[in-house]
Amino acid sequence: MNNIKEKKYGLAATVAQMAHEANLIWGAAYNCAVDGRDWYKLTDQERHKKIDLIVKYGNKENVTHEQQHENWLLTAPEDHPCNVPYADLTPEQKSKDVIFASHFKLYKNLLDAYEIKED
Repeated sequence: MNNIKEKKYGLAATVAQMAHEANLIWGAAYNCAVDGRDWYKLTDQERHKKIDLIVKYGNKENVTHEQQHENWLLTAPEDHPCNVPYADLTPEQKSKDVIFASHFKLYKNLLDAYEIKED
């Protein structure tokens, strides 16, 4: 892995962990079932999936919360309570998309701040 890719991956991993922790806080605040496992108790595959989402969506401009949710649905577990069209989500469930969008923006801002250019 070259130095730029390592930096991007490292930033994405940090932001993905932050998003995971924010999701745990969201779940506690709304008394909703979320995967309550610590970041380091997730499997490597689960962590990499979350990191890949940060990289994928953190590089896009002007993605709506609805588009973000529709893209998430492509890989969502069938039994997940948010596995419904965006319009059918409760306001509380929609707030999760706002949380994740803020982390995608954070990743983009970090890339810009550290002058890490896209491939």
